[in-house]
Amino acid sequence: PLPAPPALAPPPPPGAGFDLGGLVATYSELAAVKVQLALLEQRDALAASVQAKVEDARAAPARLAAAASDQAQRAAAEAQDQAQRAVAEAKAAPSRAVAGARDAVASAKEEVASRVKGELAAAEAKVQGLTDGAKERLGR
Repeated sequence: PLPAPPALAPPPPPGAGFDLGGLVATYSELAAVKVQLALLEQRDALAASVQAKVEDARAAPARLAAAASDQAQRAAAEAQDQAQRAVAEAKAAPSRAVAGARDAVASAKEEVASRVKGELAAAEAKVQGLTDGAKERLGR
């Protein structure tokens, strides 16, 4: 079997050793301490908030400088890319111009050759006609 729980002391008789005024004073002191504690906690929270804002304000110039530096670096990189594209385009321009001129010369050669061939064929036909006409007159 389990041992029996220890016996509790009987409650004091009413009014014996009980000081209501002392109890009220203790509760009043406890309430005053709680109010002071709440005020201290509120003050600490406010101080922490102010400190965080001060730290944020101190860090703002560095953040702004970093953002400006990043933006400047991006702009410089873009300018460099544009310059490189312009250089590449400038380097390619003479080659494109030469190729265009070469194509134009080839086209002009073909056009002249075609026109000369046509005129030559017409001249040959005329000579042939004159030759045939002369033979016919002589052969008569």
